[in-house]
Amino acid sequence: MHLYPVEKSVISLNSLLEVDDLTSATTFLDWGGNQGNLLSFDNFPIERSNYTCVDVDEEALNVGAITYPEADFIHYNKFNKVYNQSGNADEAFPTIDTNQDIIFAFSVFTHTDFNEFKETVLWMKDTFTYRKIIISLIGTNSTILLNRFYNARVEREGSSIDIRDLANEPDTNIAYLTDNNTIIRNQMGADGVTCQTFLTMYDTSFVLEQLGGTIQIVHDLEYPFLVIEP
Repeated sequence: MHLYPVEKSVISLNSLLEVDDLTSATTFLDWGGNQGNLLSFDNFPIERSNYTCVDVDEEALNVGAITYPEADFIHYNKFNKVYNQSGNADEAFPTIDTNQDIIFAFSVFTHTDFNEFKETVLWMKDTFTYRKIIISLIGTNSTILLNRFYNARVEREGSSIDIRDLANEPDTNIAYLTDNNTIIRNQMGADGVTCQTFLTMYDTSFVLEQLGGTIQIVHDLEYPFLVIEP
């Protein structure tokens, strides 16, 4: 079980509120919402009964369902290299109420390959009646974020390949950081890559070409968010 600490969700909530203040939102889909941490904050304005959380970690969802019984917690048993290695690679998308004003994914597609990212976003666009889809990314030129992740990896593992150099690689659209200090570049899929850690970084202009939308840079960490409107 990977319980994401509630206190760390301050970053995701503050970033979200910079993109949209949620005053016009009633329903909310938290894609990869773990135990529903957003519901713990007083300045998160969505009613619990209008909040849906989807995650690959069933145990984290069970914790959320006990804490917030009014909300809807849905298990998506999709394989994930980091968070659900026993899941199904070909898992069908879950059945969810299609009326979702805001669809939010924070630190989700930073741990999948691009094929899964694109497939999921296209499904969201085709399936839901929504006002905004809001997705956090890590850009290949996100200097503050790359420095943060590099330092964290060095502190945790003793060393790291220098992902900060990606800012100097204009031809790199996709970069997967895996185990053993390896970076895989410009590969749409990563099905054959076996690893315990998996971090994905994008040239944001490539993402816009593939999926449309706009990029908004928010928070002191200068997170790039993909924002898609109908």
